[in-house]
Amino acid sequence: TSPRARWVRGGDYPRDAIDEKRQGTTKVLLVVNDGGRVDQCTVTASSGHADLDAAACAVIERRAYFHPATDAEANPIASSYRHTIVWQLDDEAAAAPAADYVAPPRSPLLYNTSFPSAPRMEFNRWDRPGLNDYPEGAIARGSEGRVRISVAIGANGEVTGCSVVEPVEDAALNAASCNLAKLIEITRPAMDVDGNSVEGRIVRTINWQLPAPETVVTPSRYSRPAFPRRPVRLPFMGNGKAGFEIEAKADGSVVSCERINEGELAEAMDFTKKFCDDAISRGVDLRSRDGKQPSDDGKGMKLRFEMNIQSEKLDNADKQPAKADNEAEQ
Repeated sequence: TSPRARWVRGGDYPRDAIDEKRQGTTKVLLVVNDGGRVDQCTVTASSGHADLDAAACAVIERRAYFHPATDAEANPIASSYRHTIVWQLDDEAAAAPAADYVAPPRSPLLYNTSFPSAPRMEFNRWDRPGLNDYPEGAIARGSEGRVRISVAIGANGEVTGCSVVEPVEDAALNAASCNLAKLIEITRPAMDVDGNSVEGRIVRTINWQLPAPETVVTPSRYSRPAFPRRPVRLPFMGNGKAGFEIEAKADGSVVSCERINEGELAEAMDFTKKFCDDAISRGVDLRSRDGKQPSDDGKGMKLRFEMNIQSEKLDNADKQPAKADNEAEQ
């Protein structure tokens, strides 16, 4: 749906209700057509004030739009939606005498504006037609194209006329483009050089585009076998032994730390030198990996970490390649 918090705004609060300090809650039921627009708004629980209830439905019918509900075959269908509007005066409005309180402008300018200026629209999807907006028969004819229209906006902010500036071959699409212009929501009409409301125009292009008749699916970069993964690189090759032997006192200070390097592993295991340097300068933590403290007997600890590697050449061309567990299940 469109943002519900923006359906009814502070500028929609009836001035008489503000002056008379009237508040309340209006509950409504909306009938939504298969195009996502509100066909009907019914008050199901009144605020107790007819003007508040009427204002609620008037603005919701004009501003609310939905992604249409769908049936089991994903076809758009009509639906309903319940909403609640709470009319609540702020502290300033509630405390001020009616004669002194000035209601905020109905269309506050959020940034500086120079005059004259064109009409301003509420952002919505009126100029992005979907299949539900296509005129009868146009889909079967395969009609597409870009229709440029000029929409006249009166000084009161209402749409007063529409003309097609750049038509397409299918006249039904031209007419439907101007019908869409009825959904425009004007937040402020055009202004003259003195900032007074005047008549204005909005020019927009309506892009009528049917879905592609076919969907082309290509494999992702992770798919197999189209994009096989690179072979796994063996971490070590050759023969040798590497590691370290460290002795530490009960307080964590290091008595000695000696590297173990034999054969072809010395370069690959160069991190053992950094480990010993850090342990000697910073000390070690004698707690186990699960955080448990060692027995408090005042004794230190000696630890030897050693890794051995052996590799050899084999004649195994006649053996079958192994399969990973996930491949074996397929």
